[in-house]
Amino acid sequence: MRRYPFLALAFALAACGDDGPSVARPDQLALQIVRGDRQVARVADAPASQGVAGYSPAATVPDNILPEPLVARIVIDGQPPSAALSPGDPLGPSFAVLPPGTAVTFRVIQPDDPKGRHCGTSFLDSGVPDDSGYVTTFWERGTLAGECRMEVRLVVDQMPRIDTVFVATFEPGPPATFGGISYSAIDGDTVRLYQPNQEGTWIADRYHNEMTWQYAMANYTPEWQLLDTDLRESIVGTLWKCSDRVLASGTGWTFPAPPVRYPQGYCIGVSFGGRHIGRFPLLVWPAD
Repeated sequence: MRRYPFLALAFALAACGDDGPSVARPDQLALQIVRGDRQVARVADAPASQGVAGYSPAATVPDNILPEPLVARIVIDGQPPSAALSPGDPLGPSFAVLPPGTAVTFRVIQPDDPKGRHCGTSFLDSGVPDDSGYVTTFWERGTLAGECRMEVRLVVDQMPRIDTVFVATFEPGPPATFGGISYSAIDGDTVRLYQPNQEGTWIADRYHNEMTWQYAMANYTPEWQLLDTDLRESIVGTLWKCSDRVLASGTGWTFPAPPVRYPQGYCIGVSFGGRHIGRFPLLVWPAD
């Protein structure tokens, strides 16, 4: 007699198998983020496109993307497709598949930035989930430093149903401009290319994303040249101007101060990764 319940269960499962998997209702579906959320990376090395016109299997993934792919999954009542739980069903799991026409769209939410910077774009505009409910795209990096969001929306029969978001944080790229900087040093002391305490100074990348001096020093190393100066005529008289004669060169944020030669000074040429930033005057004062 103890066998009969198991036989009944076997017949019930066989009957379910004859019917095949059921099609999930739209209200049973949910989107879950699997991988690629909360990534941190620098802004694009070069200006990124604002959109992707289309995609084909032969398309190559661009170099200018976040390190990890963005992976989301469509689930049915919290379970993967083809193994959805049926609440209250004494037989346990019932097998369900996604409705026909199920797709996912990807859209990066763009800021209203007065400088024209943007948060990048999704490599794919949309995707069709595989049999396990997974969809994948890649995030092409933008030009705005800060937090950015990509909306992922589930679409069934061309009707948007639910959505979720991936979040990425973009950090400034290599320094490209200095502002409000004047250099001076004491004879026998050190020339410091960073100026955290000099009022009105700033440092920014090629997209005008400003950064702190501490961030720049922790992430980038400048190349410097100590340049000679020449007397040249100008509309305000004779002035010392930067020449192309290199007196010394090196890398790093500091270097030993050159000898005093007032009123003639020096110039400092600064570059990052071979990209020239500018030339800045340097005055060296006597120690006494």
